[in-house]
Amino acid sequence: MKKVKYSCWQPMVNGVPVTGYHFDAEDWLNLWTQYPAIKTNKWYNSLPNRTSEVFNRAKAKIEKMRRDRLGLQNSYLNPTVNTARICPNIREFLSRCMVVRAPMDMHFARAEGNLGHHYGHDYYYEMEITDPHLFHSESHEPVQFRSDACNTFQDHINIKIPTRIALDLPKGMQCMFLQPFYDNPNAPFQQIPGVFTEPLNHAANIIVNWMVHKDVEDFIVNKGDALMYVYFPERVKFVKHDSQEGMIKTKWNKPKGLVSTEVQKKCPMEIK
Repeated sequence: MKKVKYSCWQPMVNGVPVTGYHFDAEDWLNLWTQYPAIKTNKWYNSLPNRTSEVFNRAKAKIEKMRRDRLGLQNSYLNPTVNTARICPNIREFLSRCMVVRAPMDMHFARAEGNLGHHYGHDYYYEMEITDPHLFHSESHEPVQFRSDACNTFQDHINIKIPTRIALDLPKGMQCMFLQPFYDNPNAPFQQIPGVFTEPLNHAANIIVNWMVHKDVEDFIVNKGDALMYVYFPERVKFVKHDSQEGMIKTKWNKPKGLVSTEVQKKCPMEIK
């Protein structure tokens, strides 16, 4: 089983380190994530393998014989059917997913734009949590995902929550960010899907990155609710990264930490 190295940064608000919090990297990882998702998925684990709990074969066979003797129609033996629990596609998917969950209750309320660092937004979502020192929400400006030629996201706004967790994947391995469908099918948000592949997979920052439709005025995410999936192509083991400082993301074409100049040449872009 391949190893994925993880590192976590101390809590920061608007880029300023918060004193008084000294989380161990493992504690911070466990605060946000669970792996594999199949272990904690209540829906999947509540299902039987087959719909046999309401079916008695002996009783059904006797009933069939009685109906045959009386010449009644539909005298067939109703079989049991498999449930989603033994579907290999779902089982393997959840077995390879890390689920990112809300570490505490979150309340999002729509607000008018052009306020503070939200200048240029027609509206945005304010986030309230019990301890605002632990993490915060951000948003990409609408111009970054809207186009006059296509109105796909014209009625959506972005919410971004950095978890301050980064992954260093083995060479050749990728990971994907996906909607937490099996844990939270009625979520008011849509996680933006994306993939980290080489060379970016050596500094894969776990960032909750949603699109929310403008009709959603406010919504609550309860502690433990699934925020997103991180999918790996195979089952992995998580180990702490050697560096206490962890992996530093790149910004504005200035590579730092584990991201080398060679990476910058291959990916001439801003990586957040």
